[in-house]
Formats: sequence, C-alpha cells, structure tokens
Amino acid sequence: MFRFDNEAYGKALESAVFLSFISLPVAAGANLIARQPGIAPFGYLTILVGAVALLLSADLIWLQGLSIEGLGTTLERWTWYMLIATLASGVASMLLAGHDGDDANIVKLVRGMTVFVLFGLFVAIIEEIRVHGQDVDPYLLGALSVFFVLGVLVLPLLRIVTVEAGS
Repeated sequence: MFRFDNEAYGKALESAVFLSFISLPVAAGANLIARQPGIAPFGYLTILVGAVALLLSADLIWLQGLSIEGLGTTLERWTWYMLIATLASGVASMLLAGHDGDDANIVKLVRGMTVFVLFGLFVAIIEEIRVHGQDVDPYLLGALSVFFVLGVLVLPLLRIVTVEAGS
C-alpha cells in the first residue's frame, strides 16, 4: 500500500488546479477548430500553448516546487506567462467560435474589439509579471478589464437585438 506525505498531497492539489485552468481553454480551442475551420490555426495554437503550460507547470510543481515568495525563477515566470496565454487564447477561441456569417457588422466589430482588448490585457498582465514593481499603470489594467467585460456582456445582447431588428 502506498502512502503519500503532505507534500505529495499538496503537489497533487497544485497539479489539479493547474490542470483545471488549462483544460477549459484547450477545450475552447478544440471547439474553435470544429466550428470555424477558416481560423482553425488559432485553435491549434491554443491547444499548443495549453500543452506547453501543462508541461511547464508539471515541471515546476513536481521537480522544482512552487515558491511562496514570488516569481523568482525563470521557470516560474514562464509557467505563469504560458498559463495566462492559455487563458487568454481560450477566451479568444470562445469568442471567435461564436462567429456567424449572418452576424450584423456591429456584432462583428464588438467581437473583434473584445478580442483586441483581451490581447491588450494579456500584454499588460505579462508586462506586470515581467518587471518587478508597479510599472504598469493600474488604471490601464482597470480600463482594459472593464472594456473586455463590457464586450463579453454586450456581445450576446447585441446579437439578440440585431436578429430581432432584422426580423
């Protein structure tokens, strides 16, 4: 019979958390591939970034160990970069998978701008992690976050309104 110590339980829990954060964006990438063959390479990129994030996190958790003191090592930084890239590309895949050729131009514009703001938010978060201290303006992060959330919330409502207006 195998017995695990508390360290092994902790590592298993950390692995489960990382796996849960990675699996949903990867599924969104696979959904994008199935629903939008024209932009399937972005779905493949999402899956690739998720696989790299999973490998880096497994190495960090099981071989190096997570540090409570911050992002000291290069491996820790790149693991978080890839995790954030996986989440951002997964959300972008979800937004892009909802594209319909019959959408009104305003819906296409809001979807495109939401993905663009998401990319800006991704770059700002990576820059904040990359450099120690408060080098990224918190108002910029807040504004990008608000615009992203508004785009995500307004997009389905805008689709409904434009469909009903066209009927």
